[in-house]
Amino acid sequence: MSLIGTEDQNKNELIIEVSDQNFVEKVVEESKIVPVIVDFWAPWCGPCKTLGPILDDEARDRKGKIKIAKVNIDENQAVASQLQVQSIPAVFAFVDGQPVDGFMGAQSASTVKEFLNKLVKKFGKKSLDEDNYIELGHERFKDEKFEDSLANFEKALEKDKNNPEIHSMIVNCYLELGQVEEAKLHLANVPSELSSKPEIIKVATKIDLLNKSEGLEDIETLRNKLKVNPDDLKSKFDLANVLNSNSFTEEAIELLLEIYKVDKEWNDQAAKNQLTKIFISLGHESSLTIAGRRKLSSIMFA
Repeated sequence: MSLIGTEDQNKNELIIEVSDQNFVEKVVEESKIVPVIVDFWAPWCGPCKTLGPILDDEARDRKGKIKIAKVNIDENQAVASQLQVQSIPAVFAFVDGQPVDGFMGAQSASTVKEFLNKLVKKFGKKSLDEDNYIELGHERFKDEKFEDSLANFEKALEKDKNNPEIHSMIVNCYLELGQVEEAKLHLANVPSELSSKPEIIKVATKIDLLNKSEGLEDIETLRNKLKVNPDDLKSKFDLANVLNSNSFTEEAIELLLEIYKVDKEWNDQAAKNQLTKIFISLGHESSLTIAGRRKLSSIMFA
């Protein structure tokens, strides 16, 4: 069986050897990014020695649109049994964690090429470039799969270390995972020339808001203070900070608007300044930002 050289394998990882132990990681999970073609073979199998190099060449020619995973069934029988492999060579195409197509027995080079052409056309929207890692990262983030999202943005970062969007999303993933120190560390290591980019300013402001909420009393305590004294602007301001840091952003905005309406100049316009930071952290496209800015303007020009 022809296997790719170690140096090329480490460089591209387009053709890999897979075992029962790492099948989930190397095939199931990886197929969520790019189609993985699983080649079940054995050293004594004559047709395998013909089919293997054909698959290898196709993987190299397609430059990352597919991956080949080699499984020696003499050494790894669990996965082969689970997929009901009864003869070899046997080929299974995995996409998004599931087998979607395949064939058994030796095939001509033209037949293999046609099989892979159809597979890539149907399922090959994800490839090994940073744009697709970014797209997949956003999809995982939207689905609240923050660890998967982080992994994809980190892969994208390997290919483009000066992309502010990638850096900002890595920080956001850490924050959603509750790993605030990791978020701060990553932000601190962002290239200095990116510090003025809107994406970086947005997450830097978000972390600044979190920093200001540290050491404050908890939500329940601050609510009780306001029940006793509804005019306590300091407690109301602190409560807004804590609420925002706990993702109760809409309520935080309303409290800050109340403060600003009562006393625009309180604590050097602290309420207005804090609102501005929240709007920056949310982004101008956020519905909370749009509604909040509208309410702020109506108070300012009343």
